[in-house]
Amino acid sequence: VRNSHDAHVIMEAVRMDLLPLVNRRLTPAQRKELGQNGSVFVWERVEGHPLCIKRWDDSLRWRPGLNINPFEIFEERGDLVNQDRKNAKTRPDRNLGRPKGTSYLRPSRRPDVPIKTNGMTRQVYTADVQAATDLAPRRWHLVCYYRKSELDMVPTIEQDRTLARVRVPAGVY
Repeated sequence: VRNSHDAHVIMEAVRMDLLPLVNRRLTPAQRKELGQNGSVFVWERVEGHPLCIKRWDDSLRWRPGLNINPFEIFEERGDLVNQDRKNAKTRPDRNLGRPKGTSYLRPSRRPDVPIKTNGMTRQVYTADVQAATDLAPRRWHLVCYYRKSELDMVPTIEQDRTLARVRVPAGVY
């Protein structure tokens, strides 16, 4: 997915039922697809629906995202080396000297954690979809996975027989 037009083509293919809309958590079989270069998923969060996806969870660990318009890009995290793990466990108590009832919250994502060697990259795009039959726009999220070392092997929209025929109508995205 090179740009917002490519993302809209994929979303239009979902809207036309040429590709599936993911509306539940990924199954173990679908999670295996995450390791495949070029995997793409489109999902929708439906407020108030008990079985809907509330947030995308692929069970991988990611570094903080970078906003590279129109996408948010995440790199798969590598592991801390043993010395870093030991240091993390033996850090002094940062609550000393703080008023009672307050605490220091360690950031859940450490920017100093290395990128995993030949790890996955997750690319996220979000768009409001306004179909003629919908009263209010729906918010769809496109999530795609690739390895930078294998990016040239991922087919483009024009190279995919199904997607090459999809035309995006004006005003829908």
